[in-house]
Amino acid sequence: MDHAINSLQPYLEAAIDVLRDEMATGRYKKLSDCPYYVDAKALVDAINILKKACYGKKNYPQYRTLPVGELVGSC
Repeated sequence: MDHAINSLQPYLEAAIDVLRDEMATGRYKKLSDCPYYVDAKALVDAINILKKACYGKKNYPQYRTLPVGELVGSC
């Protein structure tokens, strides 16, 4: 399962970079207003589902990917 998680990671990093750049323009009031938010959120959700399956519900919290808002940080 790690290979699936690892193969999605570069896409998530790219989506977060684009989202961060778009938010820095000041065109959007909220993170969820940015059209790239949906892409980043879908990747975070997919990775977290795979991690829950791979590591189990008990161990999942220590491996989970942070929410999009925390990954983007303050812009």
